[in-house]
Amino acid sequence: EANVKAYYNFRLADKGIKFGGYFVDSEGVSAFKVPFLKRRAAKAVLDQMKSGDHLIVDKIDPHLSVYSLDERKLIRETQSGSGHEFYGHALYSGDGKYLFAVEYSEKDAAGSISVRDSETLKEHARFPSYGINPHDIIQGGDGKSLLVNNASELGGGFSNAVRIDIGSGKKLEEWKAAEKNCLLGHFARNGDDIFVSTQKFRFDQEERFHQLWRAKKYAEANR
Repeated sequence: EANVKAYYNFRLADKGIKFGGYFVDSEGVSAFKVPFLKRRAAKAVLDQMKSGDHLIVDKIDPHLSVYSLDERKLIRETQSGSGHEFYGHALYSGDGKYLFAVEYSEKDAAGSISVRDSETLKEHARFPSYGINPHDIIQGGDGKSLLVNNASELGGGFSNAVRIDIGSGKKLEEWKAAEKNCLLGHFARNGDDIFVSTQKFRFDQEERFHQLWRAKKYAEANR
């Protein structure tokens, strides 16, 4: 809670944004089981978001939903299906026609990007993220590619960030973390420059995957 308030004071207080408070969401992570609008933090969050439609993408969960802030209601939702689950991030295409959703395989954690109709959320195509447990995704500066990061390369190894061609799904470029126990996190853009956060762990990636798997199984048992 102290870290959240410190971040607010450092980044947001002078921008006219009201501090909405700190809430521990103990009701579970699944929007399918606990709709977002019924969560304690929902009103504080919605009151500060821009009008329009907004995605709620659960992490390690098969559910994706779209809420209208103008009407304060759920307007679209879908399940990932096919042995995949969403991993917390999605991105609309530049023309607004498609949605690119980050997903991973329940079987082996291999990452993929599903291409969905932005209105129906129906899946049209799917291509690999070229890694394991993918997370953040942004559009490349050329408008024809996507940048996605993975917790590890396929088969284990270094965390990586990959640039993928939207039309073909082919890998165009790849960057690896400097050390094996560094995890690439979220992207940030500043003009033509793109930055990616990193987090260093005291245990190797394989142990982290085991911990994530145990946490997932615990969440499923207690959902």
